[in-house]
Amino acid sequence: MNRKQLKQTAQAYKDLEEWTTVRDFCQQVYGENVATFEIRTCGEFNDEGGLNYHIDDCTAYNSQGNEIAFDLSLPFWQQSCFDDLRKEDASTLRLALMEWFPLEEGDTWVVWEELPIKEDGQVFDLTKKPIVLQ
Repeated sequence: MNRKQLKQTAQAYKDLEEWTTVRDFCQQVYGENVATFEIRTCGEFNDEGGLNYHIDDCTAYNSQGNEIAFDLSLPFWQQSCFDDLRKEDASTLRLALMEWFPLEEGDTWVVWEELPIKEDGQVFDLTKKPIVLQ
């Protein structure tokens, strides 16, 4: 394998890893019906004169292009830390989700910080798993 092929293979695995993380996140908070997931980012100036990017917002869509709300019946939302929040609106739930970390070691839930951050945001088609060619 030459250097170019190695770079392409490494990028393909990175794309697959990001797609899998997003898919798992969507399944845990929205359910199985997510076809497309959009991540919007925002940059803030740092002390070095550059920008630090973070996720500003995200939206899940079904196969008809309709926005999907959090599915509060899913096991993820049944954790005791969300007991008082399940009655709140989506923006309050999103803020809680952004700050949530697993309470028990070994939890396999995807945390907000694991979602991929790109400068211009990103849209994931969860109906098409990235292919890694060997």
